[in-house]
Amino acid sequence: MEQTSAESISGALRRPAPTQLPVLDSIARRSIARLLGDSGWGLPDNVVAGIASFLQISSVVLKVTGCSSCRGDFPISAVLNSCEDEWWISQSNTCRGGIGSEYLEFTLSVLRRVSFIALKIPPLPYGPLSVREFHLLCTDELAPEEHSWRRCSPQLVTLDRGDMQEFALCPPIECRKLRLMCTKNAAATSAEDEEYRLLRGGNCIGLFQVGFA
Repeated sequence: MEQTSAESISGALRRPAPTQLPVLDSIARRSIARLLGDSGWGLPDNVVAGIASFLQISSVVLKVTGCSSCRGDFPISAVLNSCEDEWWISQSNTCRGGIGSEYLEFTLSVLRRVSFIALKIPPLPYGPLSVREFHLLCTDELAPEEHSWRRCSPQLVTLDRGDMQEFALCPPIECRKLRLMCTKNAAATSAEDEEYRLLRGGNCIGLFQVGFA
């Protein structure tokens, strides 16, 4: 009897994971219902529900859905976790002298505005293959075919640091698909002499972690 009672209490306390979240700085749906519904202004339920829907956003699922190449050390999904013993590196000979055009492709579950991108890389001398210069491509939602990829950010440059580095996107990007285009690694950027760059710049490019907001 005590076990059944405990299970009932435990079950009553469990709540399903939310599929919608309140817009930043707004109030929860239940609070809106109390303020505008029977206990507040007395608006009809359908009107209250309509108002609440404008103050909520759907949860977003971010996935890594492709890449130009991968050396295969770990699955490409490793770039979405914070582990510094997992990474993505492009295949050998894809960035001669540390310069190339390698990408990771990301897909959002719904159309969203992206205002920031963040990267984590191993700093020198541990990360000569770390991405130093990069930019973003996105697709036109009205014509999402392969040929519709377009550049949607200026060239961005990482610093020689090991923390999560944030980059503001001005203007923000509204999209469901993004490509992070990596064009130069740290070794190539630090090598002023062309011959030295080709010798020491490596032939691939990589990073630890990527995030969007």
